[in-house]
Amino acid sequence: MDRNGLCDDNGCNVPCSPLKQNKLSVATPRKLGFEENLPTSASHMPKQPSSCQRPSPTMKLSPSRQEMPPQSPVLCNPEKKSPVTLLFEDKSRFQSVKQALHIAIPERLLSREAEQASIRSFLKDKVLQHTPSSLYISGAPGTGKTACLSCVLQEMKSDLASVKTVVVNCMSLRSSHAIFPLLAYKLKATGGHSGLQKVLTTPGPTILLILDEMDQLDSKAQDVLYTIFEWPHLPQSRLCLIGIANALDLTDRILPRLQAQPHCRPLLLHFPPYSRQELATIIQDRLTKASAEGMLDTSAVQFCARKVSAVSGDARKALDICRRAVEVAEADERQKASSPRSEAKASLVSLPHVAKVLSEVYGDRMASQSSSSEGGSFPLQQKLLVCCLLLLIRNGKKKEINFGKLHEVYSRLCAKRKVSGVGQGECLALCALLESRGIFALKKAKEARLTKVFLKIQEKDVENALKDRTLLGSILAAGLPL
Repeated sequence: MDRNGLCDDNGCNVPCSPLKQNKLSVATPRKLGFEENLPTSASHMPKQPSSCQRPSPTMKLSPSRQEMPPQSPVLCNPEKKSPVTLLFEDKSRFQSVKQALHIAIPERLLSREAEQASIRSFLKDKVLQHTPSSLYISGAPGTGKTACLSCVLQEMKSDLASVKTVVVNCMSLRSSHAIFPLLAYKLKATGGHSGLQKVLTTPGPTILLILDEMDQLDSKAQDVLYTIFEWPHLPQSRLCLIGIANALDLTDRILPRLQAQPHCRPLLLHFPPYSRQELATIIQDRLTKASAEGMLDTSAVQFCARKVSAVSGDARKALDICRRAVEVAEADERQKASSPRSEAKASLVSLPHVAKVLSEVYGDRMASQSSSSEGGSFPLQQKLLVCCLLLLIRNGKKKEINFGKLHEVYSRLCAKRKVSGVGQGECLALCALLESRGIFALKKAKEARLTKVFLKIQEKDVENALKDRTLLGSILAAGLPL
């Protein structure tokens, strides 16, 4: 499941995507915009890479790869430019577009106003009112979870000046139990676990603890997550907790004991995947801010948005694909640098450039089924997975299906329907997206193929969820594909 850092036009959260796509440059995880006072000389503390250190709240996060600012000279006679002049001018233009398409924290987030309002409300009503509480933020990678939180924290920086803010990206921990000595170091607590608990319950300023990639604290007995979620509800506690993870139902599935204690239940905030139109708007907004609207053809932007929304709705992935397309176009222009050019030139980055990158990232299947996401917000690949799980459940006596078996049936169904399927790795990521929608539930195993998959909703509700009676009916009527 995203590991991200903060704030992106696409809202980023944590890594780029649950999958490691071929040939696509994966961005460095983004970080929350608060200083994470990592231990420097304490040898007993778990060591963390320097990349996990956070900038202070007054600093803006920079892109993972710093680009040079655009420096295109304004020349009056383009007809008289030499090939060398043209080459450097285009290079500067390409640089400005690549910088605009970075996946670090943007100046503003689009299509996440409601989510930002919910986070702002939690900080105002709980943290600033010194009311111990917890908030659990869920959503698939690249949907803006960490990004939104980072932007709201930056916006409310002056209001939160009196609050002790501690940020931890749990991906950097060697084990789930390593969180305790790290927090003890940050809060200057001594005496082990009991000393840390004492600090949280003694008088002092409110402590805001932010745990990004919180699902990494999953342990066999769930003692780590149970303990952390119960901290805000200890007598005299001054802790407010914000946890960020991919799983929609982490607190229901992994922490059932919390459900027996209503006062310990965290507030929930879910980030849905970005739609095609939202992705296109995010990309276009980046180009507009860089004054590079003409660099990417509109049809290329729409094509990229449509394909990414059909698979994941990951805004970081969409931006990275466009950036790769710019690099491909730049390489093409470099090869043609010495050839004459006309003044009225079409967009430098066109649909074929984007299609080439999509083919490298997702495979040839993305070149077909271009209308797969036109019928609604539920992508075709995810619909097929839901149908396959239904078929397996109806055909057998078990409600839980091994992921390996599900992928096998899914692959046969795709072949029968003449739809290019996805590999096991990406299929598991699609299952995770369905889990984030509240339709699937997953029980992880050491081997991915042994992961248990089952429906989280009633079979009769599946039709309403898919909103595609024709597809569902035809697949179920045909039975398991041979």
